[in-house]
Formats: sequence, structure tokens, C-alpha cells
Amino acid sequence: MPPTQLELDMKQQPALPNYVEELYDMTRRQYGGLFKMMEVTEEEISAAMERYPDRAGYIWNSFGMFGEDVNLFSSYSIELWRYHCRELLDRLGNPQSRKEDRELGTIAEVMIGICEASLVQPLTTDATYAYAKIFKQVFGERTLNKLLEQSGTEFYESYSGAVDELIDWARKKASKPRKYPTEPALPM
Repeated sequence: MPPTQLELDMKQQPALPNYVEELYDMTRRQYGGLFKMMEVTEEEISAAMERYPDRAGYIWNSFGMFGEDVNLFSSYSIELWRYHCRELLDRLGNPQSRKEDRELGTIAEVMIGICEASLVQPLTTDATYAYAKIFKQVFGERTLNKLLEQSGTEFYESYSGAVDELIDWARKKASKPRKYPTEPALPM
């Protein structure tokens, strides 16, 4: 008996495993960074619960407060995201932190702001120094020293305290309401 049209069509279709593998690869490429960000957030939440056992219920309930920041950080280093999460969780872990302090931009947000500003126009010496100072804080001295050796750059302030003033100004500029948890919830 000759093959039916359905059987002929089925022979022309790609094999299911190839299609599934292609779909998996496409999904991984498109959303892999997001899943890595979620994983890092969970790691930082667990670590913060150990650092602040008295605030563990609030910290456990904090995953949702990071949702609004994902788009900003999605094209930057996962270590920058980790630093951002850690700073916000440290604020949550400190019961004495004031609302104004909790709404300040994080060092990681300031770093992104300076980076994006540098794409528009050259940075001032203070902004360049602020970026280097933040870079060192986020990524460590070894990484910064390696970059400085390669570039031959030296940093200086226009006046004493100018860089710290700039960073404080940028943190205030990046301030926004944050959705800190108001109710503690404990893991089940």
C-alpha cells in the first residue's frame, strides 16, 4: 500500500529531538542570563539570612523586591548584580536603616550610571576616579590593578572629598522607592 500524505509529510518534518534541542538552545540563549540572575539572587538571600538571623523572615520574603531592577542589570556583569543584591539585602538586614537610606541607589546602580554617561561624553577626572573607586569596591583590588597596569591611568580628585561627594550625589539621584517586604515569612 502506498504511503499516505500524512506519512510523507511526517518524513519531511525534522525529528523531534532536534526541534526540542533547538528550542532549548534558543530559550537558554534568550533567558539564560535571567535564570542566572535568579540563582544569584537566591544565593545572596541565603547568605543574608545567615548574616542577619533576626531578620531572616523578612529576607526570605525579599525575592520580589529585585524584579524591577532586572532590566537595568541584564546586560551587565553577574558580579555587578550580585553586589546590588547584597547591598539591598544588607539594608534589609539592618533594622535601624532609615527609609531614605533604603531608597538610595546602590553602588552598582551608580556604576551603571557612570558607565552609561561615559558613552555620551568623556568623563571628568572626578567621575573617572569615582568609577575606579566603585570598580575596586565591586570587583576587587586585583582586578582594578590589572586594568590600571594595562591602561597606565592614574587618578586624582579635583579637590579633597570630590569623589565621595559625586558618589553620594549619584546615589541620591538614583534613589527610588523599593518594595522591601513588610511582613516576615519563613521558609517551609
